[in-house]
Amino acid sequence: MRTIKTQLFIHNGFDDKPFIATDNMRSYGFVLLGTHDVEVPVPEVDFFEAEIESLKEQAAEALDKALALQKKAEKLKGGKGE
Repeated sequence: MRTIKTQLFIHNGFDDKPFIATDNMRSYGFVLLGTHDVEVPVPEVDFFEAEIESLKEQAAEALDKALALQKKAEKLKGGKGE
């Protein structure tokens, strides 16, 4: 399995809880407590198939939203007595 090496930056976050980022966030007011190098495994997937599935999900969500908007428009139109 392929891996990606990256560095994590550990900051003092809100309510004294640690905040971890992939970039140093000192310029945003966070106090840097330390860093940690990690190697993350990358799952082996068919990127084209994953993109196709993502597009299908987005299309289904868009269709649901469009149908909901159409129903709302029909309700408003019906409320005018037409």
